[in-house]
Amino acid sequence: MLSHVVILGAGATIAAIPNGDKNGIKSPAMNDFFIRTQMEHLLDDFEIKTTSTNLEDIYSELYENPKYKDKLGVLDDAIYDYFSKLRLPDEPTIYDLLILGLTKD
Repeated sequence: MLSHVVILGAGATIAAIPNGDKNGIKSPAMNDFFIRTQMEHLLDDFEIKTTSTNLEDIYSELYENPKYKDKLGVLDDAIYDYFSKLRLPDEPTIYDLLILGLTKD
């Protein structure tokens, strides 16, 4: 049996649930993440120098700043909570179909 490797890139969750998850919750892109998830208020306690609205840029800046070491847990928890609420829809996603297409039968 041949094995396959599937590498998912940026946007994989959005591609899998373009209309939202089972409950209609949308998966946000990294750009404007805090705005799209209505979590921008969580950034009020941080002095952010980047003009980027990208989650990775903002988080990287805060992570590298030692004065925020003890405050990042709030962001970690909020981001985790948001994504942990997403539920796969009942119908197959594009990735379910991809995996099925890689099987023998």
